[in-house]
Amino acid sequence: AGMAPIGMTAWHGSPHKFDKFSLDKIGTGEGAQAYGHGLYLAESPGVASGYRDKLAKNEVLLDGLKVKHDRSLMDPQSMGLNALQMEPSPKSAADALRKAVADDSLWGRGSQYDQRANYSAAADWLEQNAKRIQVDSGHLYKTDIPDEAVARFLDWDKPLSQQAPEVQAAIGRLKNANPSGYQKLVDAQLGGPLMEQATGRDLYQSLGRDAFNDSGIPGIRYLDGGSRSAGQGSSNFVAFDPEMIRILERNGQATGLEPWKPGEYRLKDLIGKE
Repeated sequence: AGMAPIGMTAWHGSPHKFDKFSLDKIGTGEGAQAYGHGLYLAESPGVASGYRDKLAKNEVLLDGLKVKHDRSLMDPQSMGLNALQMEPSPKSAADALRKAVADDSLWGRGSQYDQRANYSAAADWLEQNAKRIQVDSGHLYKTDIPDEAVARFLDWDKPLSQQAPEVQAAIGRLKNANPSGYQKLVDAQLGGPLMEQATGRDLYQSLGRDAFNDSGIPGIRYLDGGSRSAGQGSSNFVAFDPEMIRILERNGQATGLEPWKPGEYRLKDLIGKE
């Protein structure tokens, strides 16, 4: 099958601009943390872009400063900046205003002043001042996570019997480290020996996040929204350790960082245990 992939490309959409992932931003995104507590990444760039668009504030900066929007003001600058709230760039905002000016059906007669002229003036202002304007429409990160880590991610939906061997070994260690929690899980979920049917979700929720962090399971994977109904397709990832996420590009601009090389990422608690 040719060369094994060197790492897993994963995407992250965010309203925040940063150079490195960290745990202190957790909960400021979608907030749900429905699939465990960690940093959320998507195998599909489209899924990540969707999060970015949903969470972006679309704040408009003029000469680097935030601008207050007063919808009642009709001067060209105010109208131009208001148009930008709906559009990703000065050019697209100016185009939208010009299109409105050209549409006769939008304009009644006899209004106290000609609104059309205001729209034209706002479009002129946007075009003349485009270089002074920034629209913060969020950020899309292309990242690399190490194969060694991905191989050990807990699969949220699969029963224990279908988890990766490394995950099963880690759950075995957890069982020894936390026998009462494990027994509680067995009793509550499955009444006895049917432990094999416990899904990743059952295991995570019963044994607790901290246990997983220390067990050599560095994250969780689950099928993304579009794939869940099909039962297969692209996955999302929850990484517990921000150090495993290398940012290769932000908004299409290379950062200069290289993908992980095989063996370079060392899972801190696994060395010597397997």
